[in-house]
Amino acid sequence: MKPVIECRYRTTRTMLREFGRKHAVGPKPGTTVLFGAFCIWKAISYFASGRPVQEGATLLLVLACFGLIQLLPEYYAHSTMGSTKRCNGGVFPETCVTFGKSIEMQEGSAI
Repeated sequence: MKPVIECRYRTTRTMLREFGRKHAVGPKPGTTVLFGAFCIWKAISYFASGRPVQEGATLLLVLACFGLIQLLPEYYAHSTMGSTKRCNGGVFPETCVTFGKSIEMQEGSAI
């Protein structure tokens, strides 16, 4: 039977970044931004009130961790693109997904 729909694509850095953003960081970056703003506000208030430096430093460390989490999609895209280039001789293979009675996926030279 002929396929009803055929979709062909090549993976790009933008696609991988988006995948990493949806699955590594999660779909709620606004929550992370609000939490980061809260941590900055608390750290400034700790330093301004003369409290021990360790409490403010801990909040700054938490803020730095959340900042690194925001860089995970870019790291994921970079490492995945590098491994794909190494495995396929520097070429990004085309992926073909066909939808018919069943869903079939072929990647690379098998197409």
